[in-house]
Amino acid sequence: MPAVFLFIDILLISAKTCSLIEKVGQPAILGELLLGLALGNLGLIGIDFFEAVTRYVFFDNQTLLTAWVLTLVAVVGIGMVPRGEVGLVFAMSGHTTGILSAEVFSVIVLMAIITTLMTPPLLSYLLKKHVDNH
Repeated sequence: MPAVFLFIDILLISAKTCSLIEKVGQPAILGELLLGLALGNLGLIGIDFFEAVTRYVFFDNQTLLTAWVLTLVAVVGIGMVPRGEVGLVFAMSGHTTGILSAEVFSVIVLMAIITTLMTPPLLSYLLKKHVDNH
């Protein structure tokens, strides 16, 4: 239960960081990125607080549970990849208004096609791997 409060605290700190960054006139996402960089690299300076929290959350089966969670995260992440149609709509708007050149527009269209075509085989592989492991 204390881990839940820790994650809520991190979310509140993130919201406060974003509002401070916005007051400076920068986009809120910059605050999230900076906080992520700061928290993600605490281990490099000897602060292993989050390692203890991870052990508490995942109990003694940390390796097994972490691999299971990472597989599910990969499935969700790869499942979100073919959302290229939204990018295509914005790219088309940018191209028709003259913001994007023809070369940049072509690269965006090509990447949307490639990522859309690579998603089904990757999802199939990850789901088979997940089912075989459990």
